[in-house]
Amino acid sequence: MFLFTSWLAFSVMVVNRIKPGLDQKLAVPEDSYLYSHFLNMERFLSVGPPVYFVLRADGGYDFSLETNQNLVCSSGGW
Repeated sequence: MFLFTSWLAFSVMVVNRIKPGLDQKLAVPEDSYLYSHFLNMERFLSVGPPVYFVLRADGGYDFSLETNQNLVCSSGGW
């Protein structure tokens, strides 16, 4: 029990020092559009790690319409 409590306390103390491990540019080929996107994000918009959402398109929701994209991607249209 003491070992677990000590490990937990140590983990909580150092959690803010953990840096993201994998550079996103290394995960995609250099000729991918995402590579240039990551370069531009790094150069012009350093705001922290991104969040990605994976959505299934089999529910009859048409993601090609801009209004539907705004409902998913932002608060536009509310």
